[in-house]
This record gives sequence, C-alpha cells and structure tokens, in this order.
Amino acid sequence: MSKPVTMDDIARHVGVTKMTVSCTLRDTGRVALATRERIRQACRELGYQPNAAARAVARGRFGAVALLLSTHGGRSTMPGPLLTSIHDALAERELHVMLTRLPDETLTSEGFVPQILREYLADGLLINYHHAVPDAMVRLIEDHHLPSIWLNAKRDHDAVYPDDFAAGRDITAHLIELGHRRIAYHDLGRNAALREQGSRHYSQEDRCAGYREAMSEAGLTPRLIEDVESVTPKNVVQYTADQLTAADRPTALVAGEHGIVRHAATLAGLAIPRDLSLAAFLVDPCVGDEMRPTAMIVPNAEMGTRAVGMLTRRIDNGEEKLRSHCIPLWFKDGCSTAPPRGDTS
Repeated sequence: MSKPVTMDDIARHVGVTKMTVSCTLRDTGRVALATRERIRQACRELGYQPNAAARAVARGRFGAVALLLSTHGGRSTMPGPLLTSIHDALAERELHVMLTRLPDETLTSEGFVPQILREYLADGLLINYHHAVPDAMVRLIEDHHLPSIWLNAKRDHDAVYPDDFAAGRDITAHLIELGHRRIAYHDLGRNAALREQGSRHYSQEDRCAGYREAMSEAGLTPRLIEDVESVTPKNVVQYTADQLTAADRPTALVAGEHGIVRHAATLAGLAIPRDLSLAAFLVDPCVGDEMRPTAMIVPNAEMGTRAVGMLTRRIDNGEEKLRSHCIPLWFKDGCSTAPPRGDTS
C-alpha cells in the first residue's frame, strides 16, 4: 500500500519550500501566481489529499454540529420533518450533523461538555431535550460557553419553539366559529402516568391556557378532561368515554392525543364529527390514517431550519446570546370537525 502524498512531497516535486505549498493550499501569503498554479498541478498529478482533521485543528473548526438527545425517549422526541430540515440546512452550509444520544447521568457529569468537544469534534450543539431538563445540564452548557441552540424548549434566549398558546387559542376559536358552545379540553394520554415534577412539557400548559382564553373571550365556561390520580394508560380510554356520555357532554374536544379520543368516542357510541367534533395538535401534517383530523400542525421543518441558522451565528459570534424564536403552528382543516347537531346551549 503506497504512502499518502504529503506537502513535503509536493514541495520537492515543484522545487519550493513546504511553507510555500502550505500558503498556496490555504490561499494565504505572497506566492507568485505561476508558482501557485505549478503547486496545484502537482497536487492533481500526485493525488495529494489534504488532512481534514489537521486542517480543522488549525482553523479551530470541525465543520460539524452535535445533535444532542437523551436516551429517555419521551424527553427527546425527534419527528422526521425536524431531523430532515436540520440535515438539509447544515448541508447547505457544508456542515454535517452527528446524532448524540446520552443518558442523564452523562449529561449532568462535569466532563459532559469537554466530551462533546473532544470525542465528537463539534463546533456547537443543537439540543433536542425539551422537558424534565436537568438543571445541572443547563448550567454546564452555559458555564462552558459552548454555542448551543435548544429545540422545542421555551427559553428566553438561544431557543426555537412553537407558539403553543396561540395554537390552543386559535383551534378553540375555530370550534366556536362552527357554533360549538360545550367545548372541552382533553389533556390525557401518554402523560397520564407521568406525574413526577417537571414531566409535563410546556406546550401542555400553553395550549390549555390558549383554550381558556378563547373560551373566556367568547363568554363560555372551560371544561377540562385532565389528569387525575385514578387515570392510568390502561383506563384512559374508558375514563374519556365516561366524560363523553355525561348528561352535559361536550359537543367538541380540543385534544393532544386524538387517537385516544377516537377510541373513546367509538366506545361511547359517538361518531366523529357527526356527534363530536375533534380538533388536535399534530407533529406531522402527513397523518397516516383515514380521518385526517382538523389540527394545528407543529412547524418542525421551520424549527430545524431556524435553529441551524441561529447556531451558525452563535458559532461565528462566540458568546453572543440570541433572542429565542417562537414560531406559529399552522392550521390544517380536516374531516374531524363540523357544526354541532341539535341543542348547543
């Protein structure tokens, strides 16, 4: 196996110094145009390949971004549109992404940030760890001044997240415009068993607050179908069905977990949207079922693109903190909502 061609080989072939070759390849220094061309021609003829790692060390840049996730899946969900947009936005800037999944014990250890820099050779971090975030992890990232942007985390600076409050308000307003008056907010599902401190994502609170505001502005009484101690993942469908068969049952629901509501409606003998309108929140507009629910769509693609732009600014500008971006969700009219039937008082 032949040895790789070095700058010394190029210098001897052309009859110049190694420094002249280095200046030519880095496009620096005062080297005559004819000499530069002879050096480049020699590189082509001899098959010289620059050492990318050495060049990165010399520049202080690695051309890579670490996408950080927790091994706790519920804290680092990664929808396809978000990952695709991150990859594409980095590729446009001739950067690549390294997916990094670490357990909480690693994320809160003192060597966490140096490990990212040393082992993953990353110029910055995209952090897709969006709830129940350990305080020690936040402190370590800030103390080491590593350029970082948080995804789907509601923070004052260096973050990109959806405007869930406005989404909750707008989807409720849509149901009100259809004529519904008994509108409930359904906040049950996979979170029914998560009761430890910090387990709820900020979006749950913001969407519900938006729902409350829309109901209040319309002079309507909010009704919450929410977490109680007796509700578990095993009985959440039955519990929801019981709420849908009460004497003053809602004619419409705003829900994060539309699948559970659909099963509960079937159990209660209610047809959607004839007997019950359902408005949801979706992370992907391409929902693979027959209903195509009316929903507010989380802007994952825009979040990824915006986050990459912010991170490259942070990498270029050092310690300058950037104002967070709150991105609107967009409305998708589907087949799960309709005007109410009969008495809506």
